[in-house]
Amino acid sequence: MSGTLDRRAFVRLAGLAGLGLLGACRPAESSAPASSGEASPAGQTAARPEPRKVKMGFSGLFDITKLAYPVAISRLREEGVEIEPIFMDSAVVTFKSLIAGELDLAEGAVAAAIQANQANQGTGDRLRVFAAMNPLTDYVIVTVPEITSIQGLIGRRFGVARLGSISHFVPQVVLQRSGLDPNAVEWIAVGGTAARRAAMYSGAIVGGVMHVEEALLAQKDGYNIIFEAATVMPEYIANGLVAKDSFVRDNPALINQITYAMIDAARWIMENRDAALAVAQQQSGGEADLALLSTAYDTMVRIRGWGVNGGLTAENMTATMQEELEMKTIEQPMPWEEWATLEYVNRYLAEKGTYQK
Repeated sequence: MSGTLDRRAFVRLAGLAGLGLLGACRPAESSAPASSGEASPAGQTAARPEPRKVKMGFSGLFDITKLAYPVAISRLREEGVEIEPIFMDSAVVTFKSLIAGELDLAEGAVAAAIQANQANQGTGDRLRVFAAMNPLTDYVIVTVPEITSIQGLIGRRFGVARLGSISHFVPQVVLQRSGLDPNAVEWIAVGGTAARRAAMYSGAIVGGVMHVEEALLAQKDGYNIIFEAATVMPEYIANGLVAKDSFVRDNPALINQITYAMIDAARWIMENRDAALAVAQQQSGGEADLALLSTAYDTMVRIRGWGVNGGLTAENMTATMQEELEMKTIEQPMPWEEWATLEYVNRYLAEKGTYQK
């Protein structure tokens, strides 16, 4: 499959059971909707068998922002659901693979899912967001040492993954809401977070948005973290869990099970700092600086960056779509009902309540 990344992180998942995660984040059995199927001889509806092995695309490797995924994948494996992670280099590539039928599920920027739906209207299944494990962005703007404010970006080269990507959209909104003209910055497509950091180190760009871990690494090397995007766009959903409409429709019990596992994992991470950091360090191959990981973890806790309540509300989905419309990444409004569902998140919250910490 084109666009796949290094999959060594997949191998590390096998070791998570040894950290005591599975029992620790296991809740009481959740209710699940019945699957549709053919009528049985007795006149009752027989459940259609749902898949127990699922290919799931990820728009980048696991890091502290995606910590809920390896925790949830381990729990799901214990429950008999095998999630095969397919690591890709962007949400755009990931969703193209999902649309093409090469994946069953995907994780990626909610904005990219909205854009993909609008671009492919009338051509088949819609993509459907059913939960968000990153209900707001952890992106921060990182710059070379001589730039200490966002005003210093005007007229300079700023790195993004792709034009129109979330790494392009977020700093545009930050500039606009800070009273600056996004068009006054020279936007340069250089690749993902690690590529943006490398391009900044080489002098090809003066800055870029980075996930918190990469940003802290850059700061350690003498670069500046000058702006935290979540402070001006707390309503903007970053990453969501996505499947085709047909997959959601045909596999409601599985979607329910995955939603429960993911939200449980986010809550477990919030309540188990040391164990969560051990998972994060394991996902890095044991190479990560524990002090840096600790700072990244504390940042995610502070901004409530994990989807402890499923990450979706009618209000934040509408706001996310509206911001995409205002920045002209989509051409016409798309009400959230056309690209998302609250059924599974609402079921979880009705059973387990809202996380308040």
